[in-house]
Amino acid sequence: MSVESPAASALIEIAKATVIAIALSVGINAFVLQVVDVRQSSMETTLEEGDRLVLSKVDYRFQSPHRGDIIVFRPPPPACAAESTNCVPFVKRVIAIAGDRIDLRDGKVYLNDVALNERYARSPTAPEGDSVRYPYVVPADAVFVLGDNRPVSGDSRSWGAVPMPNILGKAYVDFWPLQHAKWLVP
Repeated sequence: MSVESPAASALIEIAKATVIAIALSVGINAFVLQVVDVRQSSMETTLEEGDRLVLSKVDYRFQSPHRGDIIVFRPPPPACAAESTNCVPFVKRVIAIAGDRIDLRDGKVYLNDVALNERYARSPTAPEGDSVRYPYVVPADAVFVLGDNRPVSGDSRSWGAVPMPNILGKAYVDFWPLQHAKWLVP
């Protein structure tokens, strides 16, 4: 019969606790919450490059995105080559959901023929490129997204709607740097 020393018992307990902590951390990061960095200026002044967000990965498993949600997603082609594995996730605001009709005219966004009051938008909104024709109806299982800093934002104006499988989650909190900390729920 072997008797463990108190030091060996303590090391075993520390090792067990470390393994459990790592497993919980990996599980939470993979399935529940994730911290993401804002790497573009397309959401200024709501979010700035370098901000850090807490992203919920479970919301859209139980419900669809809502207009006004700030989401993180894998950009669809042509924003990111289909075969690329190192595309930086984009952060944008959901403007329209499946079945909604979007029109861009006179520097404004019209949702189902009603002009939106977008106090968060940095400047007038103009169509980008010719791949999206207006009025545009958002297809099933997709959302139409725009950045708040419209002049520099690559968004649905360029490539159309974002498919639901591309959405990584909903941003809830901007927590870093502390002077930018705020809730992001509309």
